[in-house]
Amino acid sequence: MKTASAVAALCFAIVWWSCTITPARAADPSFVGVLALAVEPDVAKRLGLTEETRKKLSELIRRRENEAVNLVLQIRQLPPEERQTRIRAFADASEKEGLKLLTLEQRSRLDQLRIERAGMTTLSEPGMGRMLKLTDAQRQEVVRLLAERKSRMASAGEKERDRIRADYERRLRNVLTPEQQALWDSLAGRQGVVVAAPPSDEEPGKDRAKPVEPAATPPKVASDAQPPKMAAPTADAKPVEPPSPSDRTAASEPAPAPAAQAKTGPVTLQFNFQQAPWKDVLEWLAGEAGLSMQVDEYPEGTFNYRDTREYTPAEAIDLINSVLVTKGYTLLRRERLLTVLFLDSENPIPDILVEFVPVEKLDQRGEFELVKTVFQLAQLDPAELETEIRPLLGPGRTMVVLPKSRQIMVTETAGKLRLIRDIIARAENPKTATAGMLEIELKHASADDVLEIVRPLLGLEEESTRNDEIQIASDTAGSRLFVTGKPEKVQLVREVVDRIDKPASGGDSVEVAPPYLHAYPIRAADPTTVMAVLQTLLSGMPDVRLGMDDSNHKLIAMARLSEHKIIAETLQKLEGEAPRFEIIPLGRLDAQLVLATVQSFFGSSDGGEGEGAEGASGDGPVVEID
Repeated sequence: MKTASAVAALCFAIVWWSCTITPARAADPSFVGVLALAVEPDVAKRLGLTEETRKKLSELIRRRENEAVNLVLQIRQLPPEERQTRIRAFADASEKEGLKLLTLEQRSRLDQLRIERAGMTTLSEPGMGRMLKLTDAQRQEVVRLLAERKSRMASAGEKERDRIRADYERRLRNVLTPEQQALWDSLAGRQGVVVAAPPSDEEPGKDRAKPVEPAATPPKVASDAQPPKMAAPTADAKPVEPPSPSDRTAASEPAPAPAAQAKTGPVTLQFNFQQAPWKDVLEWLAGEAGLSMQVDEYPEGTFNYRDTREYTPAEAIDLINSVLVTKGYTLLRRERLLTVLFLDSENPIPDILVEFVPVEKLDQRGEFELVKTVFQLAQLDPAELETEIRPLLGPGRTMVVLPKSRQIMVTETAGKLRLIRDIIARAENPKTATAGMLEIELKHASADDVLEIVRPLLGLEEESTRNDEIQIASDTAGSRLFVTGKPEKVQLVREVVDRIDKPASGGDSVEVAPPYLHAYPIRAADPTTVMAVLQTLLSGMPDVRLGMDDSNHKLIAMARLSEHKIIAETLQKLEGEAPRFEIIPLGRLDAQLVLATVQSFFGSSDGGEGEGAEGASGDGPVVEID
């Protein structure tokens, strides 16, 4: 009886709660999952959500929470475990619908923020356990610590809870190895401290947090810093012919003297190799880039490449990887360690050696740089997607499917991961993918208005309508835009149009008048001068088209009403400044009387017939009678 009353009270409370929803009330993650986090003002700003997207998410959340009331009433008689399963499925469906509104990059960032907000409690999630490769002992310790934390939190006050929460965050983090901690930090969007894995004969977890020191003392190099630069760090420093063993030994020894004379500035490298053994090439690369090298076996054969271009160490590694991958090898750089790995389809690359890179930062990595990332799916089934993605993976690469969290974790080259990213984006948004080009009809704004706003947002030069990421064109009337390019750039243009293509505020809807054709007669002005002046005045107006009809002495103009006014006013001034000849036939009026009248207005003349031109004022007309 008490149980029934409690359930009835709970249902009443839920119904009352749903009926008193206000915009200020936070969304309930129990029914909408991670969408509750996405609509928080600070999070939405960090995700770069537009006002339109935020509005759609808020409407979706409100609708789903109202539907959740009916769900709770339906499942109130079910066992607790089944109720939780139904609610979890409801929240998953809410997330799936809401994530459709976000780009892959926004989904990736949202998951990072979710992990950062939840903290180390995410270690209990099956997907996180697989990505971190937790051992059975680690999983058991996580379960124990979380149960202990829950028990202590239940009986503690608010201040005590904060202390308990911080204490168990630290204790849960200590369950992980330094490499797992670094990966978790990366998954949470933090700047994780990535350390190299110890040699296999060391006991895992011992002294692994210590940074790896290089074997020699090469110049300090970091891709984001301003390191000292060797006097001439180019491949020309090595002979073209393969060096003798004695030369190689000497070259591998530390040379502190040149380093002392190093210049401040980024290290750059040049290639000038002919029939150089791979051992010499890789040792040169590691030495000049200031990296420690770990290698079990060198590739066979030689390297031939000459180039006057200067490369950063990251670019040089990517170029060499483009050749090594054809020989079944790859270079992995992690902090100051450069590892040479043999790619074997039967033996995947050790996951701990591969750096995690968020989806939104893939474009910053080299084409052949081996990294791993997590794709958050909205509509696609991870298991079904696996059958399409796995054939694209090269030897030694891996793919982990996380069906419950609708994620896949892929280890591949950055170039291949970008391809997979585009495949997923097209599959989840087939309408955009098949169209290839977006056509936007403008109702109130002109193409010029839109371009003026989007150019700085898209990084376009002044008067430019295209770059490597997007191309924009308009029709002759300026009432339609045709946009193609990267999905996120195209979406940005779409959102700008949605915001500015509106009626003028504070009044009725004012449609932009379409361009129309009009012919202007040119009676006295020079047609060439007219055309030159108008082209200068109307430059930059894409809707204006001018032409000259020489046989009929007319200017033909296709323009909107505002531009036609400019043309008419300009032409009137030019015509007024030019001399104009006209014969005025007289009826019954006396010619001498008319001349005297005109001269009384513009200046008198002492002459008689035919002398009006000389006697009139300089500002008046020249009048002659016949």
